[in-house]
Amino acid sequence: MNFRPPEIWLVSGPDREQRHALARRIGVAVEHAAHVDGEALWDQLVEGRADPQVDEAEADRQYELAIRNQCLLARSYAEAGFTPVLDFPVATPYHLEAYQNYLIGARLRLVQVSPPADLAGMGITVTIDEPVDAILARAEDTLVRRA
Repeated sequence: MNFRPPEIWLVSGPDREQRHALARRIGVAVEHAAHVDGEALWDQLVEGRADPQVDEAEADRQYELAIRNQCLLARSYAEAGFTPVLDFPVATPYHLEAYQNYLIGARLRLVQVSPPADLAGMGITVTIDEPVDAILARAEDTLVRRA
């Protein structure tokens, strides 16, 4: 029996609507896909969500909690035979490392719209209106490799 690590796509960018639309377009183009919206998970913190301007450490902990829960859902969908397509802003190398750690054993593919400078060169950078077939044609370039 051949084991093939699950493919998990991560769409990052500052604009929620654009990122969400791109993730949905990628999901539609991939057979048996599930879209996991990180901001929907982040929004589940309805009381006690930390303000990064007031308590940066707690805000970072809560942000990573959303990433961890997103990755748990991604693993669950992957185990059921679906290709997870995640969307959430990956604002720092630390956030990307969190995805890599929570998704060990998976083939993490990163597609970025307007990436922060310290994440440039990771995965691929696209425009919001880039055709999905052009993105999928560059799939090998989207793979995130550990340093």
